[in-house]
Amino acid sequence: MKYLIGRLKYEADFFSASELDASNCLVSFFWRDKQTLDDYVLFGDLVVFDTMYRMNKYDMICASFVRMNHHSKNVMFCCGFLMNEKIGSFVWLFKAFLKSMGRKHPITVMID
Repeated sequence: MKYLIGRLKYEADFFSASELDASNCLVSFFWRDKQTLDDYVLFGDLVVFDTMYRMNKYDMICASFVRMNHHSKNVMFCCGFLMNEKIGSFVWLFKAFLKSMGRKHPITVMID
């Protein structure tokens, strides 16, 4: 969290959000930087939402928003980590995503 807060302090176009539970423990966090925002402006009509379940030492769900660019290379728009698969967690994540992208909705979202 110190890393994300530091980037927020020194990068005007950096976005970060986090969610704490009733015990003040971190349950979700999300970020995107200027490059990923620029990529979203260019290629954000289609977003592929992918969750790599429980792939880190904290047993959190890694959720990424990606797409291919005009060079057939994957570009990541942003990334978040969630503690659980509850509907509320995904609602929070998608709201953070939309807020970070200036409320610009993609035309299509592909979900596996």
